[in-house]
Amino acid sequence: ADDADETQAAEVSFLNLAAAKEVSAVVGPNDSGSAQRVSAVANFYGVPHVSYAATSESLSNKGEYPMFFRVIPADDGQTIAISELILTIFRSYGKWGSVTILHGNGIYGKSGGSSLASFLREGNVSVDRIEMPGDFAFIPTVLTKIREGTSRTVVLYMSEGQGKEVMRAAEKEGMFGDEWQWLVSDSLQRVNFATYDISQEFARGICISAYLHIC
Repeated sequence: ADDADETQAAEVSFLNLAAAKEVSAVVGPNDSGSAQRVSAVANFYGVPHVSYAATSESLSNKGEYPMFFRVIPADDGQTIAISELILTIFRSYGKWGSVTILHGNGIYGKSGGSSLASFLREGNVSVDRIEMPGDFAFIPTVLTKIREGTSRTVVLYMSEGQGKEVMRAAEKEGMFGDEWQWLVSDSLQRVNFATYDISQEFARGICISAYLHIC
C-alpha cells in the first residue's frame, strides 16, 4: 500500500506496486472518482479494493467493479432519504414542488444527482438538474441561472470543497432567508459549517437531509 498525501501520486504508486505483484490489497482513496480509477486497476490485477469513503452508487456494479468493497453505505440510501423528505413536504404542505439539483461534475455528483432527479420526478416534483463545472469561476453564472428561475428549493449534491464555495457565493448573492431552502448531501457536514465562512443565519436555513432528515 502507499499512503501518499496526493491522490494522483497514490494512484500511480498503486499501479506500480500492482504491476510488480507486490500488493495484496488496496484501501482507499477517499473519493468516488479516484476510487473508480483505482478499482479499474485492481480489477485488472485481481487485487481486492476496499474503500472507507467512496459512496457512489455506480461502484456497486459488480459487473464493472468485481474487486470493489466498502465499509460505508452507498449513496442510494441518502438519495432515497432526500427524495422522501422533499416528497413528504410537497404532499403534506404543498411546498418544495419545484426543486433545483445542483450537482458536481464527478462520479459522486453525477450519479447521485441523476438518481435523486429520477425519484423526485416519479413523485411529480418539477426538477431542474444543473451540473456544476469544476472551475469555481462558473459559480456566479450558475447561481444567476438559479436565481432567475422559479425554484427556491436547492439541493447541493457535490464534494465538500465545491459545496462550501457555492454556499459562500449564494450567501453573497442574498439567496437565503424565508424564500430559500437549501438541502445538502452528506459530503457537507454541519459540524464543519463554522469553517465554511458562512453566517449562522445562512447555516440555519440548510437542511442536512441524508439519512437523519435534520433540518
